[in-house]
Amino acid sequence: MMSPTKTPITLHADREHDGLRTAVIFALIALFFVSYWLVNALLGLEALAAVRDYAVSVSCVLGLVIALGATAVIENMLKRHWPSGRSITLDDAGILAQFRRQNPLRFRFDGSMTRLNWTFKLSGYRRGGREKRLSSKWVCLACQVQQDGQRLVVYSYMPPRKAAVWLDEDAPEKFQCINQADVADKSFSARVKMPTRPEVTNEMLTGKDGRYWLAERNRWDNGLELTHEDFATFMQFLAGGKR
Repeated sequence: MMSPTKTPITLHADREHDGLRTAVIFALIALFFVSYWLVNALLGLEALAAVRDYAVSVSCVLGLVIALGATAVIENMLKRHWPSGRSITLDDAGILAQFRRQNPLRFRFDGSMTRLNWTFKLSGYRRGGREKRLSSKWVCLACQVQQDGQRLVVYSYMPPRKAAVWLDEDAPEKFQCINQADVADKSFSARVKMPTRPEVTNEMLTGKDGRYWLAERNRWDNGLELTHEDFATFMQFLAGGKR
């Protein structure tokens, strides 16, 4: 049985949202030009005359290093202070999922609530978007909560070491493994164009893993990505474990 909590817990989803990624790219470009100018100006000092012949090369290299370091700091700050507007609140009534451009979803403990867990490796298919920036050794863990026709999908990408906690045979939660390569478009045209989400066929939806592929399609459309820490909090909350 799921246990409520008297203190609401808010989990902010999609930490690396599109607005943040765009801001980080512009910050990197701006910081590179500023860093290049500062390093080039320093190399013009008399004390550094020995490296003046390599001023452009040194300025480019050091400028990029400084810009990358400063951008990483800015990105971490933005992740803490610039939420995506999509969040999950866990409270004594149940779960409240909030979105930017659609009505919130409420799942209550006093009703019939079901869930579905699945996982897949980030390898064996052409990845795009957020997945492309992650290691092919990572895995995705996902959970769909359903009640009265409402569905909420939360998921998280994890390195194998962290995912092993959830995928161990003795783990309390069971995750069904699916293979993205089963639905990937393997045609030549698919290889030369930008990666897109594949079409889940009726044959797959009526197969033994059909409900998991339907849930996976729901994840593509409106899933909420959590950090692995927040995903653990969410799963433990559902299980009524220690939070």
